[in-house]
Amino acid sequence: MDARKTRTHTALSLVLAVAVLVGGLLPAVALAAEPASPYTPEEFAVITGGATTPGSIDIYGDWVAYQPYDFGGGKAYRVRNVRSGAEITFEGTYFSGQRSLALWEDTVAWIIGYGPSQVELYNVNTGDRRTVVDSENQITVVDLRAGTLVWMEYVTAASRIEIRALDLESDQVHEVAVGPEYKLNPRVWGDLVVWEQAQEAGQQRDIYGYRLSEGEVFPVSANPWVEYNPVLYEETVVWVDTRATATSGTDIYALNLDTGEETAVCTEAADQDSPAIWGDLVVWADGRNLDGLSGVDIYAYDLKRQVEFAVTRHIGLQREPAVFEDLVLWQDWRHAPQVKYATGEMYGARLLDKPLAEPLAVTGAPEAFDGLIEVVWPHSGQPGTDTDMVNIGAYLFTPPGTKRAVPCRFDPPLELWVAENNRPAEMVARITQRSYNWSPSTWHFNDVDTRWARNPNNQLYFFLGTEEGLDFRSNVWAHAADARTFRPQQTPVRSAQGQVPTEVDAVIQIVWPHGNLPVVEATKVNISANLFAPGTDISVPASWEPEVMLYRSLNNGVSEAVTTGVKRLVTEGSLVYPVWDFNDVDVSEARDPQNKYYFRLEVDGVVTHSTVWSHGADARTYFPEVDVPECQCDQCP
Repeated sequence: MDARKTRTHTALSLVLAVAVLVGGLLPAVALAAEPASPYTPEEFAVITGGATTPGSIDIYGDWVAYQPYDFGGGKAYRVRNVRSGAEITFEGTYFSGQRSLALWEDTVAWIIGYGPSQVELYNVNTGDRRTVVDSENQITVVDLRAGTLVWMEYVTAASRIEIRALDLESDQVHEVAVGPEYKLNPRVWGDLVVWEQAQEAGQQRDIYGYRLSEGEVFPVSANPWVEYNPVLYEETVVWVDTRATATSGTDIYALNLDTGEETAVCTEAADQDSPAIWGDLVVWADGRNLDGLSGVDIYAYDLKRQVEFAVTRHIGLQREPAVFEDLVLWQDWRHAPQVKYATGEMYGARLLDKPLAEPLAVTGAPEAFDGLIEVVWPHSGQPGTDTDMVNIGAYLFTPPGTKRAVPCRFDPPLELWVAENNRPAEMVARITQRSYNWSPSTWHFNDVDTRWARNPNNQLYFFLGTEEGLDFRSNVWAHAADARTFRPQQTPVRSAQGQVPTEVDAVIQIVWPHGNLPVVEATKVNISANLFAPGTDISVPASWEPEVMLYRSLNNGVSEAVTTGVKRLVTEGSLVYPVWDFNDVDVSEARDPQNKYYFRLEVDGVVTHSTVWSHGADARTYFPEVDVPECQCDQCP
């Protein structure tokens, strides 16, 4: 069993010497477990490798209409068939960045011009185009559902926003909301229009509605907190809600106007936003895994079945979903480099009516990877240990043993661990993403306290850790004024505890070269170690039988499992405690004074704080050469 897969969190180590976690009886027949999801997402690519990010996505049937974002004025509207791949492009100039188009059945509504502006309807089957709104003002939002067009325009002369609707059958225009209030994001479904509104810009926003047949504005959800970004399907309104922002971030709520029933669609921790709805399916962008492997994901909720499920958990950022029946599309940055203004793509999934037994897994992450500390920058600007603080940079490579950068959007939580002399290591920093605008991609730990190493008798040993369950290896970086190997003082055992711990200090007590030979001659050593309750000299129970694995790294190589320890009981008077021995460990490379070994331990099933033992004829710190990646994250096939 590879100990790296049990609790890599507690330390991944390798070396780089350098200066620098009674119910009742079971029924006779077990009940079937509830499925993790009522649907199986069948994912596919829609638009990849483009120069701009597809935005304002709307779908109907197999057609998707979108506006390529270009951070300013638009230059084209595009409509693509997701089954055939056929695409229609219309060149034009329009306001970019808001909902500039909508798709219903075979008709696209889009905005032309910055102001004066027009709204045109385009039939994807016949190619017919006609102008249905012509305004002297700037039209910024349009929506089209069930025979009604709604739009929002900024009236320059009055310095206010107005919302109007057009019944396409009767050609009647309705002044939905033309007062001085601040209004945003109108959406429509036949007779019903909803939008968000505040008294003035910057004030609390609520959701309001208007029925064309009744001609009156009414509150949909007006509470003493902000509600925004409403979407609509028949009589169901969905919005982003901030009532619990302090504890769970923004949430998704829904209200059925027929029944008056409000549903908390999603109140998970972190932010949920950008909702969309079709029938009983509500979809949104979800940040619950933002600090984990998959980043921002697309989740969904079935209002009829009252069950939530993930649509995609690919690494990277997935945002702005759209939904039609069983089809979900979204903006996707899974392949984009970690720089500002990186170009996104469009992906989608068909929701097959086939339940999943397990929660949807993260996709796109490498099966295994190496983490290498590459450089330590002293704040003093001087080499060596004459500094109180350092910044530490690391690279991640996959497959293990190569110098190929991990995928651009693979951002596992990365931890920095440090052992002082022969003390058990502790985590001193944790980051959740690489630095932007840095090539090659680098994970930075800034302002790391290294005052301990200003004493020439002290050494700091840095290595990396990550999330439990990931197959990961690290190197070790020794930071010391004089990092020559000194035999550490052994930790005597004072007593033994009676319970199995959840955390341990794993202390390498001694390394015996065979035949008592000096380092420059010994080819094998025996190693012994004790396990203690954290921060104490109290041994673990003598009856405990964990797997204790010895890891070894050579110079700047990553840690590798060497052997499993053999438990031995020691009796000192009335005290009985366990010791783990690792015999016949190869150290022949250390006969060369230019080479050093670093040893550390991992205990299966518990958080391990291991000491780091350096073994070399001359273990002084030499500054290593920084690795040069074979390829950048967006260029590695």
